[in-house]
Amino acid sequence: MGKDRVTSPKCQGRTVVVLALKDFLFEWKISICLILALAAVLTPLLVLFGLKTGIVTTMTDRLKSDPYTLEVKIVGNGHFKEEDITGLRNRSDVLFAIAKTRTLGATFVVFKRDMSAVSGIELVPTATDDPLLEGAVPPLDDQSVYVSHTLAKKLAVSAGDPLPVMVTRRLDGQQQAVRLTMKVQGVLSEAAYQRDAAFVTLAFLLAVEEYKDGFSVPAFGWEGNGARSNERDYAGIRLYAKGLEDVQVLADELRRQGLEVRTRAKEIETVRSIDRVLSRLFLIIASIGITGYALSLAASLWASVERKRKDLSLMRLLGYSAKAIVIFPIIQAALVAFLGAVLSIGLYKIIEYYLNTTLSESLVADELASRLTLETYGYTIILTLGLSLFSAFVGAVRATHIDPAESLREV
Repeated sequence: MGKDRVTSPKCQGRTVVVLALKDFLFEWKISICLILALAAVLTPLLVLFGLKTGIVTTMTDRLKSDPYTLEVKIVGNGHFKEEDITGLRNRSDVLFAIAKTRTLGATFVVFKRDMSAVSGIELVPTATDDPLLEGAVPPLDDQSVYVSHTLAKKLAVSAGDPLPVMVTRRLDGQQQAVRLTMKVQGVLSEAAYQRDAAFVTLAFLLAVEEYKDGFSVPAFGWEGNGARSNERDYAGIRLYAKGLEDVQVLADELRRQGLEVRTRAKEIETVRSIDRVLSRLFLIIASIGITGYALSLAASLWASVERKRKDLSLMRLLGYSAKAIVIFPIIQAALVAFLGAVLSIGLYKIIEYYLNTTLSESLVADELASRLTLETYGYTIILTLGLSLFSAFVGAVRATHIDPAESLREV
């Protein structure tokens, strides 16, 4: 029965695991040196990768938070049908698309509290998902309006205030005008729009254009020379791509259609270039460091097996199989990898806190100079274990070649 317990593969495996753990603790100085050696290689890599992720993520988030980065601006006035707008709006790479009227016709006059007039205020069409509204509900009706930050300061108005406006035109040699009191539904942030402007529904903007063109607008009771036909050409499109990577694709597609467009592709490409450079730098440094450590660990495990030849050969003499002996260096390599990775992560967190604290003055809220996710920590431990087990293969192969009779020769 005793021999069966010793020769049982399951029993042998458990026993070797216990022996490997005890030996790891017995040679604690060597074990600590191996763990520190791993941490010395892995911690700088984590710091470099954290800085890469933090810097690139911060720059990318800044670009994404600026809606003008995603804007694909069509230059000049064109001729767009409703189906053109719908086609763009249904594209998977388009975040927002809405028709625009002629630039010169998309203005009206607003009045301050003292009823002094401010003319030439730009009218901008808006709707659901408009990135400039920053998640706010679009105008609820054709008489609701969002005003830009600069215009709100100039008029001294805020959300809920009435806004007297006037639309003017020249018809049959006479200057005409209609008045309307709109309601300020909200004020855009200063970052969203830097000029005096009023954001209105497309229906209201079209009504203003029709009135200026001399047509009647029954919905507002504005008189004119008949109503415009249902067939309409739009002069432009407000267009925003869904993601940074979509801006160039969308711009190229519009250029193929013969349209002149402008984007902030240069800024986007700058961030991508930084990401590529940092990725290559990290890959080079990581390859050198990991290769060096793998060779060092393999040599250490080989030396460890050589030091324990007598003990391992005695185990073979007692009936332990070569497969059981292989477990010995593998267990110790796994311990080194796990403890070294945990120590590296702990050291990185200290350095990360220091970097984010000292560089906080250069960052805005929620921005970090260095950051790693929990997923990254998990991958770090898994990859480190894989590397160490691969390195342990050298020592394991050496262990399988130990002759059980060697322990007898030492007697």
